[in-house]
Amino acid sequence: MSSRGRVAWSLVLLFLINPPARADVDMIDMWNAGTVNPGSVFPNWQRVYVGSYVVLLCPGCVAPSEILKGVTVANYGTATTADIGAVYWQVRCSTVNSALFPMTYAGVYQEDYGTLPAWTWAGSSADLAGCGDLCGGACGGTFTINLYADIAPCPTDLRTLRMGFPFNSNGGLAPWWGSVADNNGYFLPWGDLIGETQTIHVVFKEGPDYAAPGDTVTYTVTYGRPGTTALSNIIVTDTLPPFTHYVAGSAVPAPDPGWDPDPGPPASLRWTLPGGAVIGGATGQITFKLTVDWGNGETFEPGSGDTAAPEGLRLGNTAHIDWRGTDCTFPSRVTGQVGTVVRRFLFWKQADNDILFSNSYGQPPDEITYGLFLKNTSPTKTWWNVEVWDTVPAEVDPWANGMGFEDPCGGWTMTPSGCAAASPGWVTPGGGVTRLTWRLDMPPGLTLTLRWKAQVQAVATAGSTALNRAAVLELGLTGVFNGTGPSTVPRVFTHQAAIILPTTYTSYLGFGTADNFSWRCASCPDDGTAMEQETYFITFYPLNKKANFTQYRQIHANDAYANFG
Repeated sequence: MSSRGRVAWSLVLLFLINPPARADVDMIDMWNAGTVNPGSVFPNWQRVYVGSYVVLLCPGCVAPSEILKGVTVANYGTATTADIGAVYWQVRCSTVNSALFPMTYAGVYQEDYGTLPAWTWAGSSADLAGCGDLCGGACGGTFTINLYADIAPCPTDLRTLRMGFPFNSNGGLAPWWGSVADNNGYFLPWGDLIGETQTIHVVFKEGPDYAAPGDTVTYTVTYGRPGTTALSNIIVTDTLPPFTHYVAGSAVPAPDPGWDPDPGPPASLRWTLPGGAVIGGATGQITFKLTVDWGNGETFEPGSGDTAAPEGLRLGNTAHIDWRGTDCTFPSRVTGQVGTVVRRFLFWKQADNDILFSNSYGQPPDEITYGLFLKNTSPTKTWWNVEVWDTVPAEVDPWANGMGFEDPCGGWTMTPSGCAAASPGWVTPGGGVTRLTWRLDMPPGLTLTLRWKAQVQAVATAGSTALNRAAVLELGLTGVFNGTGPSTVPRVFTHQAAIILPTTYTSYLGFGTADNFSWRCASCPDDGTAMEQETYFITFYPLNKKANFTQYRQIHANDAYANFG
């Protein structure tokens, strides 16, 4: 239950101790009932679910009835009345399932959150006496208010709906406290309650964020049916990105004859789809599949392409849609770009400067361990002649005994596959930068770690920063069945490991404890209320004896903080 719910239950206990004398069922609190499944909505979608809220009724009340007399909701998103055709609310509990009550647009509502478009309702809702569903009514009861909206025929693309109950604590255009009122004069809520966001789309396209060469990628185009008049037909055109091949027969529905695909250039797909009614009309979808070129030679292996998709290439792809016969001001639209990025590798790096086992952090003979983590993301393809390298910063020395590279096969250079052919001391031509290199083949899904260790050099500049630039490049093996062409562009990871050389440095271990107790104060009201104090201790112990023992204590009492050192 939300924090609002917890507060409400504390109120329930108070009512149980001192039950009210009046025989009315009064509202106590309200909170969000759960998620709205936020997502996309389309023109002419009706009764879109935009929020659900639970209202708590007081305990110990003997009805006769509880009737809602007024409801106000507002849109906290960007949609206007031109985008929202209508707003409805409904009340439900274990015994009540009311009809949808249509609301009236009431202009702007000045509330604590800002100036918002608002909708109101006034009348008499269903009798809620049967909603005393907690402990047979002795503990109170609950009912739920659901909110719905109709999407207008010609909405503005990417506008948002975020419907909730406004709250105004400072008077103004709407001086009441809450936005749900009952027949006993109670108002709810006591603060902003806002649903989750629904985004209006007239058309959009989806695809994966990443794909490796050889992967099959599925794209989906989803479109609405805008306007108030029947559509004659709907035409969708999609231009295929470079370094991809259309999977023949994969499109649903099938493209137009001669467009499966049209060779271009560029290669394109096109669909001519039936129009028809739009009010309440269903949203349409098109799906099709592409493969990402892996460069095995088109004549040798059709569909693989002569050149593999370069590492890091963004396969930008959009679709164009025409609504023939629409009376909206937008007869056509282009989807946002689906930027699927070619990625052969997952590649990241860590630097571990273990201060617990060094009393001279950032100074010789302090050690740093570098770990390069590498994974072949393809489930089907082997990357041949993969070269991995890492630069050696000028502030560190990787050549000391036991650092792993004086004898690459005697050190701990690679896991889990053991020793790999490495070339410590290789220097980039013309750059003068020392590099550590590995070269290996990586079958599908292989994950490994390349590690090396260094010591801080005695001549390193105090406060300097060691810069590592690690990279991986698949050099490829063309003309081999199920092989791959080169990745062309290396995947680069830059890591900065700060080498700190202070004149003095102290490492600490610490622990914390808490001491909770209740106490009375002279200013406390004479109602049995107690104040709670929590004391936290954090003690620091220097490991290298270069600093004095220090203790910090923080006291928390009645939401007031005091620090003592």
